[in-house]
Amino acid sequence: MKELSLVIAIMMSLSGCSKMQEQQFTQEILKDGKIETKTIDIDFVTKDGEILSPHLRSIHCTSLDSLSFPGNTIKNAVKHERTVPYDLLSTDIKKGTPTYFTIFTAYHFIKASKYYCDLMSKHMTPEIKDADKDITVSIADYMPMANNNSRFIFSDKTEINPSSVYHKVGHRFEEFIKTKTNIVYKTNRYIGIGFMEYFTASLNNSPKIFEGFVPEAMVRDISKPAVYPMDMERNSLYKGITLMKESFMDVYNQEGSAMRQYVDIVLKSENVLKNRLDTHLAALYISYPLWKIRDTIGAEKADLLIMHAWSIVGDQGRKNSTFYSPNNGEEVSDVVNWYTVLHALLAADNMDFNGLNHKIIRNIFASVNYPVDRVAD
Repeated sequence: MKELSLVIAIMMSLSGCSKMQEQQFTQEILKDGKIETKTIDIDFVTKDGEILSPHLRSIHCTSLDSLSFPGNTIKNAVKHERTVPYDLLSTDIKKGTPTYFTIFTAYHFIKASKYYCDLMSKHMTPEIKDADKDITVSIADYMPMANNNSRFIFSDKTEINPSSVYHKVGHRFEEFIKTKTNIVYKTNRYIGIGFMEYFTASLNNSPKIFEGFVPEAMVRDISKPAVYPMDMERNSLYKGITLMKESFMDVYNQEGSAMRQYVDIVLKSENVLKNRLDTHLAALYISYPLWKIRDTIGAEKADLLIMHAWSIVGDQGRKNSTFYSPNNGEEVSDVVNWYTVLHALLAADNMDFNGLNHKIIRNIFASVNYPVDRVAD
């Protein structure tokens, strides 16, 4: 019976291979301030020009010409776009074309999805909704606010980097882990984003996220230390939106531009924005020490350790009071906090590496002023 199963598996594999188009794609990306050109093998396009992958079902490509905001609210934003064709069988893919952006997105979307699934499979079975396997690639100038987890914005006026794709794939798995393991965040969702930002950077082998896609001031660099306690002013939603405004000032100054409309509408809620965290800015308080762990013990070990810690951080949160000694008046609940992350890393290190990295992990968290002495092993 085992032999028969093996034969069937081989036949199915060969059948699948016979449907695939053998081709290569040359990408040009901005990475760590330099243009890097690399030719990659494409193994997910059939001879009929369709996508065949367990991770990606379909791609729709559009030209996003503008945004409008009926009722002067973000909630009612309307995208003015038109479908544009692409050809995944093309042998002459020119940079900046719909086909170039589409095949670039498909390749890195599948790569990131497989990366997460392989790491997670040691601790749980990833379950990504089919709807999250249908994505849109849009070509648009100066409209980063149109990005969402299923829409990937590109422009022929800027450089590109795979981190913009890896980040959005990461959001899918961050949501899955939160739900699957019952993580209690409340206002601390930035912690889950911090884990996800680490894996975005690790897969890309660069600490810079969204490099090329946005002006340099908006690029998040997780190798830059964020010192505890958190600076609310520098990590608020207000800071995030004003940073966008300042970075795109030339576009903002254009009367009627989508950037101007969006920023002005959002800034009407200035007081609310100043009192809420921008989860992506605040995520650096978690992603920085994780990145330093990677710098110290290497990418392969760090990826395994950090994914294991992420998978148990929800359970660790429910044990916060057993290992964390609070400061005077500090409340300890099931809500995941920095000390939950530290203890999850120590616990994972015990299981994976016999605790050999305890001192390294503690020293890295201490280097950015976390009071690690309050966290028991």
